[in-house]
Amino acid sequence: MNRKEGLKYQKAQEWGIGIVNTQWLQDVMLGHYEALRLPTAPKYQQFEDVRLDYGLVPHLMAAWKVPIKLTEEVWKRFTASEAFKEAQKRKQESPAKSESTAPKRPRLAPEEEENIPVTVTTTLPDDKAPQVLITGLKDDGDLKKASAVLQLGGALAKSPKECTHLVTDRIQRTVKLLSAFGTAKFVVTPRWIKDSVANNGFVEERPYQVDDPDAEKTFGFSLDQGTIFFITPGVYPSPPILKGIVECSGGMVYLKRRPSLKQVTSVTQGGTKFIVISCDNDLHLCREYMSKNINIYSAEFILTGVLRQCIEYDAFLLS
Repeated sequence: MNRKEGLKYQKAQEWGIGIVNTQWLQDVMLGHYEALRLPTAPKYQQFEDVRLDYGLVPHLMAAWKVPIKLTEEVWKRFTASEAFKEAQKRKQESPAKSESTAPKRPRLAPEEEENIPVTVTTTLPDDKAPQVLITGLKDDGDLKKASAVLQLGGALAKSPKECTHLVTDRIQRTVKLLSAFGTAKFVVTPRWIKDSVANNGFVEERPYQVDDPDAEKTFGFSLDQGTIFFITPGVYPSPPILKGIVECSGGMVYLKRRPSLKQVTSVTQGGTKFIVISCDNDLHLCREYMSKNINIYSAEFILTGVLRQCIEYDAFLLS
């Protein structure tokens, strides 16, 4: 931040979130990783205008300190070139063109839901208030819709795990959607919020469910419940992202340590499924599993399985 003011600053203080200035971000981007350990250092708590510390990257600034020397011969050759003549011609034509044809300002459509007062007739208890997560909308109305949810007495879900209502205009493979798909009771279009505002209260969700003929719509089904996953480090999307998606659907993931065959046998004997997610470059990490005929799957096993809400054991096998 540049100034100690505004709603974000107030909320950060209220929630105990660290606050740093742009100098901290600049230092990290320029390779001064010591800043990650010292966010409370005095230099990162001075909220003034943006200042750049060129001392961290002298090798990048050297070229800007040495003037380029042009000989007279090189300059004459450049001014005689067609590129220079074309540039001069465009420069002379542009003022006349801008005066004769002033650019028309685009006509803006009236803002939907702007300054519409919401009078909620009944207040929902906290445990029944919709926990709304908004993702993947084509327009830039996320903030307005979020504000409408709060006015109606709902809450904005802090994470996909808490989400009961996922608002999107189409099914697509975003991290938010894939993570929330296993926990959300309803996946609805933005029209649900708009009509709820007009009704001064949340309306029935069923008519507003996202219509996607290519995806299964059995919402609330726990895809990976009773399943343990081991994900190798080279998988894309990254293991932490896949871990979040799996855990939101009720599964468990091993990331830090590869389970031994003894552990796998112990788990599977209790009725729990053990699934290995890997990629071609990581297959050498799975030799022990393959020797015991444990199947290895690609990341599509998780991504497509969550969207279709069904497990396809034969579709995404790695050979």
